[in-house]
Amino acid sequence: MLTVFVPIHVNRRCIYPCFIDNETQFIDVDSEQQAVRHQSSSNKPFIVFARDFFTVYNIPGGPSKCDYISRNYISLAIYFGFVDKFRWANLSQRNGLLYYPEPPVIYFAHIDSVGELNVGLLNDNTIVFRYRNRDLLRFAKTTRAAKGCCNNYFILYEEGVYQCFNVGKADDGCSPMPTPRCFAYYRPQDGFCR
Repeated sequence: MLTVFVPIHVNRRCIYPCFIDNETQFIDVDSEQQAVRHQSSSNKPFIVFARDFFTVYNIPGGPSKCDYISRNYISLAIYFGFVDKFRWANLSQRNGLLYYPEPPVIYFAHIDSVGELNVGLLNDNTIVFRYRNRDLLRFAKTTRAAKGCCNNYFILYEEGVYQCFNVGKADDGCSPMPTPRCFAYYRPQDGFCR
């Protein structure tokens, strides 16, 4: 389980949700200092949210400030113990914050499928929105507007099936696309999310 401390001044609803949230213990605290004191006797990595970034503690090289757009990628690196290995080396720095240079892909997952989705390396660079009613037009609009994310397509997860939809340039629709092509975002050289 990943531990994330949420200071009282941080509105968690303003932070994109991620797959890793299913494996995360969120602890409310008064301040970042309280979180650090709480974990002072542990050497296990942990995260503290701030308004515009999050900080990872107990990692090689000391605390690191990170961009929320890469929270799932960075959190999974911590969760699986890859902090000092190849995944951490894939991070870049922008405005003093670590981030993963490929934009995250948006998943829409039905609210009843929460337990079915697995946290894993296949969906490491993602943001996930939960829904009750399937509304592809709303999903396409959300995808196009998601700042810092892959705005060309989204993945719909429903009843154990992954479906990919190209949102195109029009504001009024999206179209299905072959699932294998959809997962091309794991190969940055394709330029699929750019």
